[in-house]
Amino acid sequence: MSMVHSPAETSPFANSSPSSNAASANERLNFVEFSDADRRALRSASSTIEKALGPALDRFYARVRSTPETSQFFHSDTHVAGAKAAQSQHWSVICDGDFGANYVDRVTKIGRRHAAIGLEPRWYIGGYSLITDNLIEALVNRKGFISKKRMASEIKAFIKALLIDIDFAVSTYQDASDDEIIGKLGVGLSRMASGDLTHRIGGIASRFGKLQDDYNNAAAHLSDTIQQVSRSVAAIHMGSSEIRAAADDLAQRTERQAASLEQTAAATNQVTSTMEASAQRANKATTTIDETYREASEGSAVVARTVEAMGEIDRSSQEIANIINVIDGIALQTNLLALNAGVEAARAGDAGRGFAVVASEVRALAQRAGEASNDIRALISASSSKVTEGVSLVGEAGAVLNHVLVNFQQISDMVGLIARSAESQSVNLQQVNGAVSDMDRMTQQNAAMVEQSTAATRSLADEANHLSQVIGRFKTDGKPSGLRVAA
Repeated sequence: MSMVHSPAETSPFANSSPSSNAASANERLNFVEFSDADRRALRSASSTIEKALGPALDRFYARVRSTPETSQFFHSDTHVAGAKAAQSQHWSVICDGDFGANYVDRVTKIGRRHAAIGLEPRWYIGGYSLITDNLIEALVNRKGFISKKRMASEIKAFIKALLIDIDFAVSTYQDASDDEIIGKLGVGLSRMASGDLTHRIGGIASRFGKLQDDYNNAAAHLSDTIQQVSRSVAAIHMGSSEIRAAADDLAQRTERQAASLEQTAAATNQVTSTMEASAQRANKATTTIDETYREASEGSAVVARTVEAMGEIDRSSQEIANIINVIDGIALQTNLLALNAGVEAARAGDAGRGFAVVASEVRALAQRAGEASNDIRALISASSSKVTEGVSLVGEAGAVLNHVLVNFQQISDMVGLIARSAESQSVNLQQVNGAVSDMDRMTQQNAAMVEQSTAATRSLADEANHLSQVIGRFKTDGKPSGLRVAA
């Protein structure tokens, strides 16, 4: 029984074949043992039922219009009149006892239509109870003689037909509700599977309202989640792009730093080698200076001994001069004696002539001795002067040599300091060289790590871009959720 529309209206829920619906009707009829006798009894009561149907429908629709839960399905009196006409026609089919394909199609459309507008079965069954009340009363209170057997068979057939109609309509209603839910959920899930998260389902019967709300809430939450993930992916991609750019710059700077450190290490090695050679040369110079100092010290001792020897020579010259003075005296005395001898020889005459010759020779010898003594004195005087000058020069040479020795000592000390400083610097440079080598090795390792980090960052950016493309297939708020960013 339809409360609203004609059963001839098309329904979006029709998905069962007529043959399967007819088979289902036959199963119902067979189960309740609806026989040909029941059909004849139903037909015999049809005139009484049709007469009582009008007032029963009036009573029913008055009740419907006064009930808020059912009045919402009717928007005008014309609508109610159309529903009455459709129900009258439907009852005519029932009273005819023809539950074939036409009936099945009609009752199926009624049930599906009720499911489509969200009419709960309790109002449908309640309406049947109101109408049945009047119809059974009309069958019982008919005028004229009717046997109890006939009345009982007619009422029995009427109730069987009534229950079959209710069963078929309500079952179809349930199937239609299930089809509606499955259809709308199928559409929603299909849209969701295609990435459209903006689709929402509605119009499902109130008893399945929670299922509808759950789907819509799930779609809304999933849409929010996809949007948040999309924003996070965009942030990750932006961050990974910045990190990748920074890593590239760092890699380039690290490579340049590694090259500079390698050059620095080579230069430090060269400086270290130079410092080691300088230290060795300074040590050799120190050794040479020490040897020269020792030789100069020995030369100073020789000069000292030379000065002493020159002094001895000077003293010997003085003694020789004294001896020469003695010789001069002897020569003078000899000359005087020779002179006296010549005087005495002259007095002696011829007898003293030979003695005079000797005296003359002695006087000549004395003169030559005197002259030689003067020459020797002059030579000794000159030699003494030269010796004095040599002693002075040797003293000056000794002083200069002593000054040279002092300077040599200072130079030796300074060269020793330079050598020790060069050795210390060589050791420090070796340590610096080792540190630079370690830094070079670590910088090379860091460069390799930076390259690995750069590769990992590029991979992360690619994954973020891929994830963004995946999310881009979802549609949220009327537009794709993915944010396409350049790789």
